[in-house]
Amino acid sequence: MPRVVSFVRVQWPVIAITAAFTGLMLAFAGQYGLHRDEMYFIVAGRHPDFGYMDQPPLTPLLSALSSAVFGVSALGVRILPTVVYAAVVLLGVLQARQFGGGRLAQALTALGIAGSGWIAVAHLDSTETYDILGWTVFLVLAVRALRGGDSRLWLAAGIAAGIDLQNKNLILFLAVGFAAGILLARRWDVLRDRWVWIGAAAAFLIWLPNVVWQAQNGWPQLEMARVIADQSGAENRSQLILIQVLFAGPFLIPVFLAGLWWLLRSNDAAAWRPIGWAYPVVLLVLFATEGKSYYAGGLIATIIAAGCVVAARWLERGRRWVRGIKATAYTIATAASVFLIVVLALPIVPAAQFPTSSEAKVNSDAVSEYGWPSFDAQVAAVVDTLSSADRRHAFILTGNYGEAGALQLLGSPDLPPVYSGQNSYWSWGPPDDARTIGIVVDGWDGAGAYFSPYLGACRLMARIDLGFPPGISEEQGAGIWICRDRTLPWSEIWPLFKHLS
Repeated sequence: MPRVVSFVRVQWPVIAITAAFTGLMLAFAGQYGLHRDEMYFIVAGRHPDFGYMDQPPLTPLLSALSSAVFGVSALGVRILPTVVYAAVVLLGVLQARQFGGGRLAQALTALGIAGSGWIAVAHLDSTETYDILGWTVFLVLAVRALRGGDSRLWLAAGIAAGIDLQNKNLILFLAVGFAAGILLARRWDVLRDRWVWIGAAAAFLIWLPNVVWQAQNGWPQLEMARVIADQSGAENRSQLILIQVLFAGPFLIPVFLAGLWWLLRSNDAAAWRPIGWAYPVVLLVLFATEGKSYYAGGLIATIIAAGCVVAARWLERGRRWVRGIKATAYTIATAASVFLIVVLALPIVPAAQFPTSSEAKVNSDAVSEYGWPSFDAQVAAVVDTLSSADRRHAFILTGNYGEAGALQLLGSPDLPPVYSGQNSYWSWGPPDDARTIGIVVDGWDGAGAYFSPYLGACRLMARIDLGFPPGISEEQGAGIWICRDRTLPWSEIWPLFKHLS
């Protein structure tokens, strides 16, 4: 009991900061609605498997479980990510303590991580949310093991990595960076430790079911990586550094850089040099492979923790008036950084004003959360033009998984069955052969002409209007066609509709 009381006394600023930011996350969780990816994950989790075309199984399974427990709503689905958000903050504080940081350093760490770009990631139920947790758990264990902790911590780190591999394969980037860091720091003792190799074997064994699934299905995630590089590789490279700045906190980037420099150069941090080297190596690998710019986000919390240890020492040096000036400057920088991230990352504009606001132009995730009930209603209105006999033979085909997920999860239960050719949605089709009348929903103006040779003559019935100006929303202006008298069997048509993006 004395240890518990002591911990609470020392950590009450950390608890207060974490609770305040967790409350902020929950306050905005249900502002607009479910994101297109969140709906896709829920539907995927309802088709349990050892893998999907675009990710391993963990996030879909957690999403389906959350929706079953808390309901199919933005708030319900985002409860677990909010818990993960708070957990990463507290794990970062633990790292600051491991780095030798006292009470001030730990409070700064809580504020630095809670107010960082982590807000943007943890606002949504996404693979990246759980991936950052996986990286952080691995690094907490590695920090302790590198400083002479029990070697069996490497087994625990391997288990954490294996579980994370069932969520997203990005921790392989960390493995490459960490291995390079071991070599650059000349930590041969780590390579000689049998528990390191036992941990690596454990990670692979946990990951193995997904590896087997990928092999049996033609390695679709490798194809997905190639598609991402082809579609947005140049953009990913151009935004790589900018996203790191936003992740770290735009006005607290000196703290982040101080933490990275401390890990790489300070004698006090010599034991953790491999982690310092891992970050630039991961960035180089991402640049070379044209990976998405936020893929290095899992290292941010650890480097922020190191930076806050350095910042706390800086704030505590000097005469009283000097310390006061430093504290004021640090407070202003923190407040400005948090404010900017909240404005950019959270859906703060009232829903009625959002489509024409400046936020709609910069926050693509918020755009993907907005307007799904209206979208469903407009599609349903076209379906209602069908006779009862036609409805028995109808199906809905959407251009992307977000539209399909919205119709399945949020639309009327009386709608015809919904399908899409995008990513793993393609795996859950095709319709049965009795379905000969298609309601096609697609943002591509040429969709009607494209589908006519396969689904029969297509007639444009309506266009989706969610209130956005042109070029903002993928759904704004999308056409709704009715296609009659399918001429070819689904066994010939369905393979043509498959697309990864």
